[in-house]
Amino acid sequence: MKKIAIAMSAVALVALAAPVAYAAPLCQGLQSTIVGTGASETLTGTSGNDVIFAGGGNDTVNAGSGDDTVCGNSGDDILNGSNGRDRIAGAAGNDELNGGLGFDHLLGGGDNDSGSGGEGNDVYKGGPGNDDFNGGTGSDTLYGLSGDDIIGSTSGSGDVSPDRIFGGIGNDTINALDGSQDLLSGQDGTDTCTGDAGVDEYSGCEISNQA
Repeated sequence: MKKIAIAMSAVALVALAAPVAYAAPLCQGLQSTIVGTGASETLTGTSGNDVIFAGGGNDTVNAGSGDDTVCGNSGDDILNGSNGRDRIAGAAGNDELNGGLGFDHLLGGGDNDSGSGGEGNDVYKGGPGNDDFNGGTGSDTLYGLSGDDIIGSTSGSGDVSPDRIFGGIGNDTINALDGSQDLLSGQDGTDTCTGDAGVDEYSGCEISNQA
């Protein structure tokens, strides 16, 4: 009887032991709905509001339509938004961030990042690396922050929406050649600003007007 009781107790303990639940990583404070692996791969979102977390490796993320949240990881990632208000953040590696159509918020990672806001009124904040970013069309607000950055708005697009561009720390190159009345601020460092003659407002940088 004792052996039977011991066996039954063991079975009961096994039954009570809850399985270990997998916790998807957080991406900008949100629970991820699509998660990459450690390999280099392409992750594709749905037509809804996705939260996509790239894994290790050199990944490409195509978020698709919807208001998506995208996070890079280790590796040189390409992070693409699409239609909607997307939030895209780089991480370690030289990442490329592209907002697409909509009012997007893009955040550079720890290395030398590049990309474009696309169409819409976008916000871009660089990281500590030497970033190369173009706001695209729309009224964009761009911050180079640390590093020797090249940031600006689309040249020759006919876009008349005013942009605000801030260089930050480092020797930055700021370009605003879209014909609109833009604000170009070099801030710290030895900065060069190139804009439209007689139209743009400058501060904290050498001025080179486009004729």
